Amino acid sequence: MKKQLFFIIIYIFIYTSSFSQTNNITDIKNAKQYTFDGFKIGDNFGKMMDKYPYNQFCDQDPIDNKTRRFMCYAPVEHGGRAFPDQTTVVLYLKYAQDNFNTHIEYKQPIEAFAYLYGYYFNNKTDFSLKPSDDLNLAKKQFGEEIKTFDITSPENPYDEDSQEYTLKVYQFNGDIYIIADEDKIIGFVLGEMPSDPYNEQWLALMQMYSRYTPKD
Repeated sequence: MKKQLFFIIIYIFIYTSSFSQTNNITDIKNAKQYTFDGFKIGDNFGKMMDKYPYNQFCDQDPIDNKTRRFMCYAPVEHGGRAFPDQTTVVLYLKYAQDNFNTHIEYKQPIEAFAYLYGYYFNNKTDFSLKPSDDLNLAKKQFGEEIKTFDITSPENPYDEDSQEYTLKVYQFNGDIYIIADEDKIIGFVLGEMPSDPYNEQWLALMQMYSRYTPKD
């Protein structure tokens, strides 16, 4: 009788532990629920376009057949501007046609957000991971990835000595993407992104990585 009771207790312990782990994973936030330096995915960029350092973008362009606007911030001086703390930042805005009077092109929702390297957001977000963390921490936090794929930097026709870089993307539930070099996290993308790794939105991000982002 004591032996049977022992095995029943062990079974209950294993079952409840497994349920607890599963329940924790299902309770994970999706990309839109995290806050970064006061903004979230879905917020209108117009509310922050005059706020430093987001008023210091180095470039912006329509992208992916004008489905989005690519707002980029380099951690090294580019166009006389540099984003703080060695951090590369990209904001993907909903596309709107340029209007030099109203600047409506900037007063659009943030549909996705990426940052690579650096430490600007380390104490400015409720997102628990940061660049340079071990990839295993992401899997402990978000469970098993639902998809992985490689993204490669596009060729730079203006620089014969440019180097090609390839990083791996781990896609998790909730539109959360972890970008890694082997077991080291390089950065993150939050929000809906194309499934095709050769889409211009991924290639443009890799261009920011290859040209401007520090490499350890």
